[in-house]
Amino acid sequence: MPVFKTTSSDQLKKLNVLPLSKERDLQRLIEKNLLETLGLQFLATEYTTTSGGRIDTLAVDSDGAPVIIEYKKNRNDAVINQALSYVKWLKTQKSEFFQKLMIDKLGQKTYDEIGLDWKNPRVICIAEAFSRFDIDTIHFVSARIELIRYRIYEDGIFTLEPLNVL
Repeated sequence: MPVFKTTSSDQLKKLNVLPLSKERDLQRLIEKNLLETLGLQFLATEYTTTSGGRIDTLAVDSDGAPVIIEYKKNRNDAVINQALSYVKWLKTQKSEFFQKLMIDKLGQKTYDEIGLDWKNPRVICIAEAFSRFDIDTIHFVSARIELIRYRIYEDGIFTLEPLNVL
């Protein structure tokens, strides 16, 4: 869906979509604005798992559920598989590691307010586009997976569009 800007003469000017130069730029933008954009508390970037992967962003939601965020500059058919691999890794860990991470990053007071919902992790995949197969897949997987499409427009306009509502 096109995005328009209203001019001083009440005309609508269609804004052009700008290409993203690096996936890391998207990650940094979201991480700096995680609470504002997704309502999440930031915990870690490029978190190394014991299974050899790196979670792009590790966060926690307002209910205390761990959140794994994976970014892709363009459409990538492996993003859901990659994210599910990280969920598998997360579920093999003891909740105390995540509790300690929350306390270290957010403080004891915030941890006490939020708590930890270890049994209900979320996955958020953010990309420029998703295939029909990606969208179909999330309806058959028991994990809480959210697909979000991003767009960067001229004039500093940035949008996030959820493709599935849980």
